[in-house]
Amino acid sequence: MRSQYCKIKEIEQQSKSETPSLKDKADDTFRRLKKSLVWDDPKKQAKVEKLLAQLNALIEDDISK
Repeated sequence: MRSQYCKIKEIEQQSKSETPSLKDKADDTFRRLKKSLVWDDPKKQAKVEKLLAQLNALIEDDISK
């Protein structure tokens, strides 16, 4: 029983120390963005539009290669 507890703690520590991948960070950011209140603020909406345009340009540049 004690060794199982130690293994669980070790796994928990490993998962905490691992940094999320860039894809995971992007997924988390977009999930939070969709739930946020930026949609109610015109200035923030404009910033989101600019950022999305930059991301789309980055993707298009990558696709055209």
